[in-house]
Amino acid sequence: MGKIFLIGIGLVALIFCGRKPKIDLELEKEKMMQTDRDFSTKSINSNASEAFFNFMTEDAILFSFNPPVIGLEKIKSAMPCDSNFVLSWEPDFAEISGSGDMGYTSGIYLSIQKSDEGKEKQGRGRYLSIWRKQNDGSWKAIADIGTSF
Repeated sequence: MGKIFLIGIGLVALIFCGRKPKIDLELEKEKMMQTDRDFSTKSINSNASEAFFNFMTEDAILFSFNPPVIGLEKIKSAMPCDSNFVLSWEPDFAEISGSGDMGYTSGIYLSIQKSDEGKEKQGRGRYLSIWRKQNDGSWKAIADIGTSF
């Protein structure tokens, strides 16, 4: 009887230890969207260059330029970092993979370029950012593309 009990406990332990924890996809999607909002806030409060440097991966690609810019240092150099340029956005849609480690956000962006005389030139459009969950549980963008209206 004792052997059967021990074997039973061993089998139960194997079954439960072998299971992967269930991922809350809605929670992960909301975390990804919040990261995108934080990304925009950083862009507004600091500058676009600094924001992209903080929220994109080392091997990220930015399709807003022709040719696309690949790599974090090149992205930081390509993005305007002066106080006369403000880039903001708000995600209005997101999807996440079944494994909970990749996803995308999309929304409307607004860019404002101020001239030295104080005149503003605005641009609007839709963006799509592709995100990958990092080992520490945070989200970083691996690709970004925007198209103007």
